[in-house]
Amino acid sequence: MQDVMHFNYTAWPDHGVPTANAAESILQFVHMVRQQATRSKGPMIIHCSAGVGRTGTFIALDRLLQHIRDHEFVDILGLVSDMRSYRMSMVQTEEQYIFIHQCVQLMWLKKKQQFCISDVIYENVSKS
Repeated sequence: MQDVMHFNYTAWPDHGVPTANAAESILQFVHMVRQQATRSKGPMIIHCSAGVGRTGTFIALDRLLQHIRDHEFVDILGLVSDMRSYRMSMVQTEEQYIFIHQCVQLMWLKKKQQFCISDVIYENVSKS
């Protein structure tokens, strides 16, 4: 018997992107799904109605979250091109492609803030 966990992000219109202020929300959702997938034994399956637009955007964000954690560079165009070599039309619209860039900008900001906070903590600890 196989357990199945189902996550459904309902605020994402077909052929579109979540609302303008939703970058934080979708990144939290992607992170939550990744955490669960890491704990589970089975495969992760991502799918929207056609399996390319929202699916491609979600997969791109998941891969970028993992990449940015460990690297200081990112190639969004290269990533999307690579994904399209496996499945045509991944990230279907210009709006979705722009949304990925907005989310990546937020990822970099959060990573930078995390390092700044860490730097301050270490600086304060070393003072007498």
